[in-house]
Order: sequence, then structure tokens, then C-alpha cells
Amino acid sequence: MRRGDMEEGQFRSVIEAAQHVGHLPITFLSRAYSNVDALVGGVRQIARTTPNLRLLIVDYAQLLKAQGKDRYQQVTNISLALKGMAMALDIPVLALSQLSRDIEKRVDKRPTLSDLRESGQLEQDADNVLFCFRDEYYLAQEEPDGKDIDKLAEWQVRMDSTRNRLDLIVAKQRMGETGTAKVMFEASTGMIWEAER
Repeated sequence: MRRGDMEEGQFRSVIEAAQHVGHLPITFLSRAYSNVDALVGGVRQIARTTPNLRLLIVDYAQLLKAQGKDRYQQVTNISLALKGMAMALDIPVLALSQLSRDIEKRVDKRPTLSDLRESGQLEQDADNVLFCFRDEYYLAQEEPDGKDIDKLAEWQVRMDSTRNRLDLIVAKQRMGETGTAKVMFEASTGMIWEAER
């Protein structure tokens, strides 16, 4: 779509999907709610007028602003406010989070709880923590220059084995088990589906 090379059938599908989503009971809050206190107030107001409020998605927690002497304390206050709101309104809050850049320095790039950026409070307050990991993303950055045909062939085999594969890592689950689910992923659309067994 961004490249302008979409076929008519694909374009029609996008229009139909947009119309369908347009009729769903979804409310977006503007950047005027980027302060966590304003966000909490806005969500409380929506909850009063929307009796079946079922989910709040924050994209992403570190974009919110809060009181605090440093960024660590600010993110801690954001986490505490989101947790308090979830409990008070009895709704799940899906708060996306940035990861620390330290992950790029490791051999094993799979994220862990300690990779949540700027505050341990996010890990502490969360009932569940899920990470998405694509080995394909990192392998693509290691493509050999092509001079060594054997290395290139080996790399291609590894790429083919990871293509469109996504690990959903359940790193924390307060009421259940942790583990990894292997699913399929289409990067161009963001679509995720169950992998064949």
C-alpha cells in the first residue's frame, strides 16, 4: 500500500476491513492524554459512558509523562497509575513497552524480564508479560557478503527455517505457566496465526 503497488482486489479488502473496524466500539485518545494523570481521567470518563469497557491499550508506556525526579521514577509512577486504574475499573490494560538496547549486545537476543526499559516496576506490576521475538529479523542483519558461497548457502537455509516465524514468549504469568508459543507472522501485514504442527 505504501509503495503504491496494490492490486484492486487487495485495495478493496483494505477498504472493507477499514469499514468493519470503523463500526467497532473503539475509542482513541489523542496526544492531549499523554500525561498519565490525564489518561487515567480520560479513561474514567469513558468508563462512565461506556458500561462495557473491556480493554485499554497503551502504545506505549514510556511515551506517557508523569511526575518524578528522573525517568526511572516517572516510569515507575506510570506503571503504578496504570495498575491502579486497571484494578479500580476492573479492566485489563495492555501496556506496550520499549526494551532496553542492551539486548542488541547479547548473542541470544530473546528478550527477558530484565529487558523492560527504564523501570523494574513494569515487571513487578504486570500480571502477564509477553514478548515477541523473530529470529528472522536478526538473521537478516547477518547476511554474508556473497564471496563465500558456502556461508551464504548456510545462511539461506537458516533464513528459510525462520521465515515468517514468531516466538510469543510468556515471560511472566501470575496465574499460570510461562513458556513460548511458536506462531506464524506476516511482517507486511502484522498478521499472526497458529503454526501448523
